[in-house]
Amino acid sequence: MKKEKELRKALSEASSKLCRLGLNHGATGNLSCRSGEAFIITPSGVNSECLKAESMVTVRFAAKEAFSKALGTGSSIDRATVVQ
Repeated sequence: MKKEKELRKALSEASSKLCRLGLNHGATGNLSCRSGEAFIITPSGVNSECLKAESMVTVRFAAKEAFSKALGTGSSIDRATVVQ
């Protein structure tokens, strides 16, 4: 598994490349990748050519049981926690 910093850099480079190839333009579209038990996601509304690794967010998924317990309903919905 690549380190999160490397994955953020790779996403930034991929975003720029997609823009250069004409497959994405301006602030449209988002990219994401999995990092262990989390996803790194590019922000919305940011020009692809100006995208920086530090502007991305990491979303980690907690266990379904923890969320169900917190709700007290036995729900099977996944809980996502934004950490950056």
